[in-house]
Amino acid sequence: MSNNIGGQAVIEGVMMRDKTHYSVAVRLENGTIITDLQKIKKWHKFFDLPFIRGIKALYENLTIGYKTLDWSAKCFEKEKKESSIISFISLIISLIFGIGLFIVLPNLVVHYLLGLVEEKTPILYNILAGIVRLLVFFIYVVIISFFKDVKRIFQYHGAEHKVIHTYERNEKLIYDNIKKYPTLHKRCGTSFIFLLIFISIIIFSIVPPVLSQIFPDFNSYSLFLKKILILSSHIILIPLLGSISYELLKVSAKENLTSKILSILSYPGLFFQKITTKEPDEKQVEVAVKALEVLINKNNS
Repeated sequence: MSNNIGGQAVIEGVMMRDKTHYSVAVRLENGTIITDLQKIKKWHKFFDLPFIRGIKALYENLTIGYKTLDWSAKCFEKEKKESSIISFISLIISLIFGIGLFIVLPNLVVHYLLGLVEEKTPILYNILAGIVRLLVFFIYVVIISFFKDVKRIFQYHGAEHKVIHTYERNEKLIYDNIKKYPTLHKRCGTSFIFLLIFISIIIFSIVPPVLSQIFPDFNSYSLFLKKILILSSHIILIPLLGSISYELLKVSAKENLTSKILSILSYPGLFFQKITTKEPDEKQVEVAVKALEVLINKNNS
C-alpha cells in the first residue's frame, strides 16, 4: 500500500494519482461510471533533487489537474470535439484572472487603501498583502460555494478524502468503512495554498531590496514601472514558492519536533476545507472508490 495517493475532484467525479499514473472516474447522466487511466511522464533523476522536485510537483499538479477537469467536462458535452485553441485561450484567461486576483489585487489594495510603500516597509507591506490575499481567497471560495455545480464538486472533494483515509488505514473500500472518516485531510492542496501564502510573505519581502541592488536608480523610477518590476518578480518567483512549500510539507510529514511545529501551518488549510469539502452521498463515494481501484489495479489491467 502507498501513502502517496493524492487526488482532486472533477466534474461529477474524482481523480486519483500516485507517482506513476493518474486515474479519473466520472458518473454520466445515465448513471454509468466511466474511467480513464493515464501514465505520468517519467522525469530525469535531476528533477527528484530537493527543491527541484517541488517545481516538478507544482507543474505536474497544474497540468494533470487541468487535463482531468477538461476530460470530465467533455464527458458531458454533446459535441465531443472542442477546439484546442479555445481550450488554450480559456487556460490563459484563467491564469491571468488568478494572477490578477491573488497577486496584483492584494498588492494594490495595500498600496492604495492602506497607504504603504513597499520599498520602505517591505516586511509589513507583504504581511498585510498576505492577509489581504487570504481574505480574497476566503471570499472567493465562499462565493463560489453557493453555486450548485461547485457544491457537487465540493462533495466529490469530500468523497476523495474519505476514500483516501480508508485506503491509508488499509481498510476495505466499502461504504460502511468509508463513511465514518472526515472530509478533511492534512495533505489536501488547500493546506498547500496556505503554506504558499505564508512563504510568499517572506520571499516577497526581499524583492524590493534585491531590485534596488540590481537597478541602482530603482527608487527614482515611476510608481508604474516599480509596480511592474515588483509584480513581475512575484510571478517569476511562484516556482520557488512552490518548491520551498513542497519541502516544508515533506518535513511536516515526518515524526519529529520540526514536523509538529510545521503542522500548525496546516490548521488554516483544514479550516478552509470545511468550506471546500462537503459530505458526499453513497453514489459519489462509489465514484471515488472506482477511481482509486482503477489506479491501484493498474498493473492488472
